[in-house]
Amino acid sequence: NDNRRCDHVIIDDNPEDLTFAHLEVFHCKPPDESLHDIGLVNMLTLSKWVPKIKWAGCRVYEEKKTTRFIMLKYLVRGTHMIPVFDVPRNDLTFLNDIIDGDMF
Repeated sequence: NDNRRCDHVIIDDNPEDLTFAHLEVFHCKPPDESLHDIGLVNMLTLSKWVPKIKWAGCRVYEEKKTTRFIMLKYLVRGTHMIPVFDVPRNDLTFLNDIIDGDMF
């Protein structure tokens, strides 16, 4: 499908902390003609990588290599993640907690 869309989200699966993931949504129509939305996620974990300039509250996440399916009812909200540039890896993102003050 050329209309692919991937977003970053917060998932309600950990009562101790926020769980971030990279989400891709699929619309599935089985033979009974019902419509189901399914989420395929790459979970994000806190990275050990540290930027040269670190600021208060700086959080860097990396994508796990494994994927899993989730029910969309467990999504809390979208989140804004900023790709880390000028590093040899392409799986690192900064959490942007400034753009949406009611996020935390």
